[in-house]
Amino acid sequence: NEWLHIAATYDGNTSRVFVNGIEDASASFGPLNIGTASGGLSIGAYGTIQRFKGSLDDLRLYGRALNGSEISSLANPNQTLRMIGTIKEKGIVNESSLETIIPEDYPVGLQTVVGLFPNPVDYEINLKFSGYDSAVLQIAVFDARGVRMKEGEFEVNNGLLTMDISPWKLKPGVHIIVINNNGQQQILKFIKK
Repeated sequence: NEWLHIAATYDGNTSRVFVNGIEDASASFGPLNIGTASGGLSIGAYGTIQRFKGSLDDLRLYGRALNGSEISSLANPNQTLRMIGTIKEKGIVNESSLETIIPEDYPVGLQTVVGLFPNPVDYEINLKFSGYDSAVLQIAVFDARGVRMKEGEFEVNNGLLTMDISPWKLKPGVHIIVINNNGQQQILKFIKK
């Protein structure tokens, strides 16, 4: 069993398929309109035949074709999310521009590199820090909509912070961790199984 990130785009002329953030195939078509008048949208099947055998998670539809770097950022959950622009509203993820907006009490700024494992996560998250062996950090966890799910102080020992997330009752899907250390922040995403 292996999870794959699959993305397909159509910009009005060219269709592209990405596997794990890397363009795998493309084909050009003349301008055409995607019909919306009849029938339901099928994903993972061609009508009643050729059904996908597996599980789908974190399905997203956008009103525009994402570019390669946006798809790569979505496909690689261990990458740090970039904060684009200024904070406009509390707790909103604007997917039309992939602009992540978090609450105002979390100032934007990235500094220390963090490793997060395992990812996807069952019940325990480990954060490996480079740059310091021990610290007390303010950490907040948000769901993909930007709703704060958990917040608190956590202690780093020997460069490792382990969090038991089982009591938090997180739903399966993408979540965001915001790590705050004296005003310096790191933002990571993880997938809850």
